[in-house]
Amino acid sequence: MQNCDRLFAPVVPRVRAAVLSPTRFARFSPHREVPSHEFRALREGGGTVAASSPTTNMPTTARGPTGWVRTFNARYDWMGVAIAALSAWYFLATVVVAWVFNPAQGKTREGPEYSLVKNTISDLGNTACGAYGGSRVCSPRYIVMDATFALLGIAMIIGSFLIYSEFSKKALRREQIGAKIGFACIALGGFGSILVGSFPENTNGTMHATGAGLAIGGGELGILVLGFALVTIPEGLRHFMIYGSAVGIVAALSFALKHHFGLGAGGMERIAQYPESIWLISFGLYVTRDHYSRGLLLRGLRKR
Repeated sequence: MQNCDRLFAPVVPRVRAAVLSPTRFARFSPHREVPSHEFRALREGGGTVAASSPTTNMPTTARGPTGWVRTFNARYDWMGVAIAALSAWYFLATVVVAWVFNPAQGKTREGPEYSLVKNTISDLGNTACGAYGGSRVCSPRYIVMDATFALLGIAMIIGSFLIYSEFSKKALRREQIGAKIGFACIALGGFGSILVGSFPENTNGTMHATGAGLAIGGGELGILVLGFALVTIPEGLRHFMIYGSAVGIVAALSFALKHHFGLGAGGMERIAQYPESIWLISFGLYVTRDHYSRGLLLRGLRKR
C-alpha cells in the first residue's frame, strides 16, 4: 500500500488541480472519457491542460458554444429533474382532467366516463362539448391538458439540446453519431407535442394529427436509436429503450392505420405513447443521479 501511495503521489495533486479548476470544470462530463493526450499532459505537465476538441487539437474555452453548454450543465443540474417531473405530471394531468370528463350540463345528463380504451388522449384536450369521433366528448379542464402537452414539448426540446452536449464529446464515434440522431428525433417529438397542445383535435385536425405523429413517432424512433448507440448507460435502461420503443413504433403504426385489435383507439394509442413518457421519467432520473454522484465526487476531492 505504501508503494502505491508513493507511485501515485506525484499524479494526484495534478489531476485534482485539473478537475477543480473553474475554467476546466466544464470539460469533465460523466459521459466523456479523458483523451489520452490530455491524460499525458496531466501526468507530465502539472495539470494545466487546455480544453481541446475531439476532432482537432485546437484549444477551446468555456466561452465557446459547446463550452457554454457544458458549463451550463455543470452549474444547473435541474434539466433531468424537470423532464422527469413534467413527464410524471403528464400522467397525473390525464387523471385530473379525466376526473370531470363529460359532466352534466343543463338538461344534458352526465355522459359516459372517460375510457382508457375508447377515448384517445387527445379527447382530454378537446375544447368543445359535443359529439366527436362517434361519442360524446366534453373536457372542462382541457386547458390543463393542452398546456401540459406544450410544456412537455418545450422541456423535450431544451433537454435534448443540453443532454446531447454531454454525449457529443464521447470517444466512441458510434455514441457521437447516435446521440446526434437520437436527440434530434426527440427534439422533433417535442415540437410535435407543442403542436398537439396548440391545435386541439377539434380546432385543426391536420395540424393536430401531424403533431401527434411527430410526438409519438419521432420520440420513439429517437429512443430506439439512443438505445442502440449509447453503450455506456446502464444495461437495463438500454434494454427498455430498445424493446419499449420497438413496441411503441409498432403500436403507433397500428394506431395510424386504424388496426386496434380489440384494444380500442385509446388503448392502442397508449401502448404507442406510454413507453416514451416512461423513458422520459427514467432517463431524467438517471441524468439527475449521474450529476449528483459527480457533485459528491468533486466535493470529496475538495475536502481532501
